[in-house]
Amino acid sequence: MDQQQRSKSSVGAESIEALFTKGDRAILDWSAKTMDYSRFRVEDHHTDADTVQIVVSALNCMREERDNAVALISFLTSERNTLRSYLANLQRPETPAQRLYAKVGLHEGCPEFVLQAARTAYRKALHPDGQPERHRVEAERRFVEAEGVFEEIKRLRSP
Repeated sequence: MDQQQRSKSSVGAESIEALFTKGDRAILDWSAKTMDYSRFRVEDHHTDADTVQIVVSALNCMREERDNAVALISFLTSERNTLRSYLANLQRPETPAQRLYAKVGLHEGCPEFVLQAARTAYRKALHPDGQPERHRVEAERRFVEAEGVFEEIKRLRSP
């Protein structure tokens, strides 16, 4: 791993850790707020109007709790999406050769026999003669594209 990749990884780890810390803090803040529902207890001495007022107050309190929970879930969802985006960018191939290999689902360092097996599998799956008539034009396009990728990989590997 070269210096640029190492520094990128460490920055990434710090960013990920910061996102987790932020999410954990939000959860702790929310869960630390305990509601005391004893004030909403309806007792024998309460009139009907008092009872209605107590129930309305309890419902308003529950609505506020629900809104806080929804806000927390929205925040955590946003942070999760940020993290997924960041991780997707880390996994994206960086060099033209890596992107070329990724087009056919291979790694740049794969052995020759894996490359040949993948090429054979692509040929069998994509060959236009094995496709229904209505799909042959698209199959031929995909077949030619895959063959082009494998030819380019072969060119890159030859000394």
